[in-house]
Amino acid sequence: MISELNPSSSFTTTFPGSLKFGCIHKRIPNRAWSYNSDVETVHGTIEKEFFDLENFTGLKDFHQRVASYQAYYNLVRANMNKQYQSPWQIVHAEWPKMTIGLAKLQPLMLDWLGPDYITREEYVLRGDDVPWLP
Repeated sequence: MISELNPSSSFTTTFPGSLKFGCIHKRIPNRAWSYNSDVETVHGTIEKEFFDLENFTGLKDFHQRVASYQAYYNLVRANMNKQYQSPWQIVHAEWPKMTIGLAKLQPLMLDWLGPDYITREEYVLRGDDVPWLP
């Protein structure tokens, strides 16, 4: 399995949990907008179905709700543009030997992972669609 990163991505290392699934990370070519279309669609869907609707009482509540929504999205939610399959059904059909553990990877708080990621000050200059959790 190959995971593609945007050329302007702030990530400089692989995600620790993905290595055990044999995932290879590579950058997508510049100006290849369609390469990232599924990712952008997912981001838009998650914002509308989750972040725009939920209010969080704190960091623990945030992590629990994100993990629950991610499990629902990856394992249960049917996508009409993908023959009404969940992401896990799509992956499992393509790679039958893949374990369901891939769909159960826990969300990461990238702010806490260290210097391989951009600082809050750098992030403020670049922006994002999702607001910071207090």
